Amino acid sequence: MGLTFIALDDPKVKPRPSIQVVNDQISAEMAKIPGVIPAIRPRASMQISAGVVSTTQGGYAYVLSGLDKDKVYSSAMTLMGAMRQSGLFKRVSSDYFPDNRQLEVAVNRDQASSYGVGATTMAQNIASAYAQNYSYLIKSDYLQYWVVVEAAPQFRAKVSNLTDVYFNSLVNQNSLFTDTSALSDVLGNKLVPFHTVASSKITVGPLAVNHFNGFTSVTLFFDILPTVTIGAATDFVTQAATKLVPPGITGGFQGDALVFHQTVVQMGLMLIVALFVMYIILGVLYESYIHPITVLMSIPPAFVGGLATLWVFHQELSLFGWIGLFMLAGIVKKNAIMMIDFAIQRQAEGRTPLDAVHEACLERFRPIIMTTMAAFFGSLPLAIGFGADAASRTPLGLAICGGLLVSQLVTLFVTPVTYLGLEWFQVHILDHVPFFARRHIDKPSTPALPPNPPHQQPA
Repeated sequence: MGLTFIALDDPKVKPRPSIQVVNDQISAEMAKIPGVIPAIRPRASMQISAGVVSTTQGGYAYVLSGLDKDKVYSSAMTLMGAMRQSGLFKRVSSDYFPDNRQLEVAVNRDQASSYGVGATTMAQNIASAYAQNYSYLIKSDYLQYWVVVEAAPQFRAKVSNLTDVYFNSLVNQNSLFTDTSALSDVLGNKLVPFHTVASSKITVGPLAVNHFNGFTSVTLFFDILPTVTIGAATDFVTQAATKLVPPGITGGFQGDALVFHQTVVQMGLMLIVALFVMYIILGVLYESYIHPITVLMSIPPAFVGGLATLWVFHQELSLFGWIGLFMLAGIVKKNAIMMIDFAIQRQAEGRTPLDAVHEACLERFRPIIMTTMAAFFGSLPLAIGFGADAASRTPLGLAICGGLLVSQLVTLFVTPVTYLGLEWFQVHILDHVPFFARRHIDKPSTPALPPNPPHQQPA
């Protein structure tokens, strides 16, 4: 496994394709090399991810874990094969590499005990010889130096160099490793050679035995094709795991895939809570049960416009897109408040609902358009991908710009009609129910004249 960082040319200085196009080109060329599994990952400068799984091998991850490691490994390979044959994924890989060449050391504990050599001592000596073992820290007035112990290069270049490792018996517990030619005269027979108490052989095994929640695990990493949604990909993985994974093996998404699943549920719940809170606040402000609904009815057209814009421009509903939708709800709601608040004030002064909302449309048209255009042009650089690392923020700008345009065209006509319809419902239905009846009485359209002063009473 190797890691390489690539910096693309500045498109302002030298024209080039988009990052995704370059990504696909490099992946296609590297895939032609036999035995190489490429994983090209664009690294955005601003990322929204709560996952703890590394995205080096793929953008999304699915973890299988269980007590029986053989079942875990076989289930992971079966599921990975089904994912590769589905045609939904650009690449699928895992952190399970079973064909790693390794050296297995077997200790003859009885023989080592007779020579006064413990297993701990042997492990420490071998680690000091080959594992670049950290020993201690030297501190000066300004600098610190790490002391790392290891065997000389000529004593750790080959497998046969294990015969050059010697262990101290109980007579001398200091860990030493070298050949006896240089130290036999000094230490006599206190050094025990490796081949006397242990043996070694070359085998094949896993590169690492990973664990998840204390159980043996395998993590499957995958990237989806541009034409496939993350929802469809995760649904396929869930259904395939249900069919192919035997009982006793648990599976679940991790990283960005887990964040996606949690986001779908949490964002929907947050949206419901936000609408409820807005309804309560507007109800207290207007002292009405229905006119908060008039204001909130401007939000669905905005969401439809934002989602449609993402679909037209082939952008995913990422976390940036969700943030854009929430910002869009606040902007659109404010525009509806400006119109409905003005209409309620004019109706309280004695105007009819039709005259009140008509005047509100005329008087509030300019501030509504100005607010919408300010938000639209403020989000336009994000939507068109202007600036460094703009590709990751494009869904946010598209959701805001598209939602503002659609909502502005729709709400200027829908909001007045909704106001008149709900006002009729209030007068003819709710006012007859004491609990929902309007608490204030509309003032007459023509205020009564004050009585004449006493000195001007007619004779």
